[in-house]
Amino acid sequence: MSEFRRIAVFSPVRAHVEGLVSRGKLVSVFGSGSIDLTNAQLPAEGAELRIVTVFGSIDVVLPTTMPVNVSGVGVFGQFGRMKRKAATPDAAAPALRVGGVSVFGNVTMV
Repeated sequence: MSEFRRIAVFSPVRAHVEGLVSRGKLVSVFGSGSIDLTNAQLPAEGAELRIVTVFGSIDVVLPTTMPVNVSGVGVFGQFGRMKRKAATPDAAAPALRVGGVSVFGNVTMV
């Protein structure tokens, strides 16, 4: 199973993930970025994504049918705001678990 990690300080961070992915980590300090999971495949047990932002923002781009469970903390910001297009996630599909912290920033599911 595949893992990925992206770290950016004072610069943008971008990730486009394809194929099977079991876990990932994204860290952004004084920057913003996005992770595109629209072509990612999750194992049957689901996958985990950890995000840390400090003075930045991250957009998590998801397919509309992917179930997502968000548990994160926003300190002077937001973590887990949902801006996804209206669709009903497939309850039988593996879920993506997104967790982490955002300090003076935002983490948004789009």
